[in-house]
Amino acid sequence: MTQWLASVGTSVALTLMLSSPAAAQTSFSGRWTLMRDRSTVQWPNGQGFVTISVLGSDFTIQQTPDRLIVELANQLPKWVVMLDGSETRSVSLRDDIGAKFDRTYRGEWRGETFVIHVTGTDTWKDGRTVTGEQTYELSLNPDGTLRVAGIPMMSKDGPLGASVYRWLEAVE
Repeated sequence: MTQWLASVGTSVALTLMLSSPAAAQTSFSGRWTLMRDRSTVQWPNGQGFVTISVLGSDFTIQQTPDRLIVELANQLPKWVVMLDGSETRSVSLRDDIGAKFDRTYRGEWRGETFVIHVTGTDTWKDGRTVTGEQTYELSLNPDGTLRVAGIPMMSKDGPLGASVYRWLEAVE
């Protein structure tokens, strides 16, 4: 009986470890480039197709055990998103255009998809303020490409569009 209880206890512990979010996390590390042919959507009015580049044409992701760092081409600052769901914040000043950009990032795992919520306030030197939210869903396709869906605040029902990126190289 004691041996049977030990076996059951070990099985339960192993099952809990393997089903934990940490065990299920996918790594998105690398430099990625847009696959235009797989990133198109039809206009709602049926008048042709448009290419969607949710995170631009080229970006890098560095993933550590506790965070995801996203660096978009020609954009500052880098996004730092904690994998445990805690918030991070960045503030960048652009004296050349007279603006301040304040962003808060929060990430969460939904199965093998990592969801990033971004809230932001842009303040311009003339006093204008613009606030907004954006949600991004990152997931790997079976062929190893990266699908990034972008969901703006006004479309909580699902993605406005999704882009597919191919892996180019490892990043340090």
